[in-house]
Amino acid sequence: LSLPKGLHNIPMASQSRRPAFQLKRINNRRKSEFASRKAMDKMLQGTPIQQLSESRTRKDHSLMKRSIKLTQNGLQKRMNLKHSLANTSRVKRIEQLTQKVNKILNYKMPRGVFSGENNGFANENKNNSHMLSEFYLKTPKQSQ
Repeated sequence: LSLPKGLHNIPMASQSRRPAFQLKRINNRRKSEFASRKAMDKMLQGTPIQQLSESRTRKDHSLMKRSIKLTQNGLQKRMNLKHSLANTSRVKRIEQLTQKVNKILNYKMPRGVFSGENNGFANENKNNSHMLSEFYLKTPKQSQ
């Protein structure tokens, strides 16, 4: 059976032979790759190589992008991007927790009853000394 011109290289059968879950996985991978590539482009915008590549043909553009990825700068940026994409939520959570812990550790007692410097017994002239002495004098009488 001879196929009409141009139909001999369309992979119809092979694609339909693939189970649906495999296709789904492949498509998802392609999507994620595309997304990360887009993010990558955004990060590299403004670098001289990127500007240079924008003025060339599409094929050259992809080659240039590949070379960007291999440059030290590009590699570093790519690593950082991967890291930030992977860990944003976790990092945020850790920061929240550290803030909470620091709040607790750096908590200062309100000046007054327990602060020692004006607890009423050391120095009678402090603000709340009379309140304290009254409190300690009154409570036993009231309880009797």
